[in-house]
Amino acid sequence: MKHHSKILTKSFLFFFILMTCIRIYGNMAKPYSDGTTSSPIFGSKDCKVLSEKMDLTIVTSEMYDDYSEFYRVKYKVSYQIYSEKKAKLPLLFIAQNMASESTVSVNGKKINTPKITNQNISQFSFIHKNQNSEDSYDIRFEQNSPKYVNLNELIYFETDLEKGENNIVVEYEGVPEYNIYGLLREFKITYALYPSNYWKSFGPIDVDLHLPSNLEIIKNNIGKLQEKQNGNYKIQINSVTQEQLEITFSKKVSVFGKVLLFLDPIGIMTIGFLIMFYFHIKWMRSRRRKHPKKFNYTILLGSLIIAILTSLIFIFSYDFIQWVVDEQGMKQGYVLLAVFVIFPCILIFYSVLAWITDLWYKNRISQNIH
Repeated sequence: MKHHSKILTKSFLFFFILMTCIRIYGNMAKPYSDGTTSSPIFGSKDCKVLSEKMDLTIVTSEMYDDYSEFYRVKYKVSYQIYSEKKAKLPLLFIAQNMASESTVSVNGKKINTPKITNQNISQFSFIHKNQNSEDSYDIRFEQNSPKYVNLNELIYFETDLEKGENNIVVEYEGVPEYNIYGLLREFKITYALYPSNYWKSFGPIDVDLHLPSNLEIIKNNIGKLQEKQNGNYKIQINSVTQEQLEITFSKKVSVFGKVLLFLDPIGIMTIGFLIMFYFHIKWMRSRRRKHPKKFNYTILLGSLIIAILTSLIFIFSYDFIQWVVDEQGMKQGYVLLAVFVIFPCILIFYSVLAWITDLWYKNRISQNIH
């Protein structure tokens, strides 16, 4: 009896390992639509940034390009900079994949930002051509630390700083990155923090986020997230411990939807499998008790039914979850291909498991008779 129990335990372990492997296989392709990656301004070791405040407003977008642009992020980034003397300071702001023209103001006055092109790039000694890519360049404020950029991502300006505190405001629009595979579309705002190392000191960073009522922040990788009223959130970063800030948001999901997303189609399929396994065992036991020595046809018939139903549960659970969370247009990658793996594996493995289980009951019945 102990021997058969060990076999059953190992069989269940193999089944869950199999399900895990199928899950990994089914999620191999997780491409994302690129979004805007921004950064603080590269500055001077002679100046201090007393504070930085980011005001991010997420609005619905109706713009379409190579892919649907669901939302735009309106950036308003303010810096309080302290200079020990009057100085002319060149500054650089990076915003990958900007979706609008930028505006820059210093101490309340709007200033011009020259456009950097292939024709005038020689005027900017900190920009170097990337030999491995035709349209890519790198900036080097440190010799061994290149940062790869495209020219249209750079906001460069020179400003006259007054002695004491100065206020610099940069405004533009960007698009968040989002996944096109999966069950729920998640949007990610990325903001590089590494340029803070190029100042004499860099104070706290305050982030204020404003979202439509149907969206919510899922997670952020640095700083404490505080949820306020009416779709407003706040993050305060007192020390920079990551190279970039990542903020992920999605549409609001009900508690039931969150449970389904947590379970995933693999979890739902596993629960369905275990329920069917329970009733199949009862069916096999009932048949074996009535016919202790005859062939138990419920082994093969039940295995076939369970393999078919388990595969169908896996397929339709994707549509069911997306219907509950009200998400359309998501791709599922290798779902049908995974079914071609799931069905024969479950059919073969479970038939063996059912046969071992039936053999165990058959031996028990024979021992009780004798």
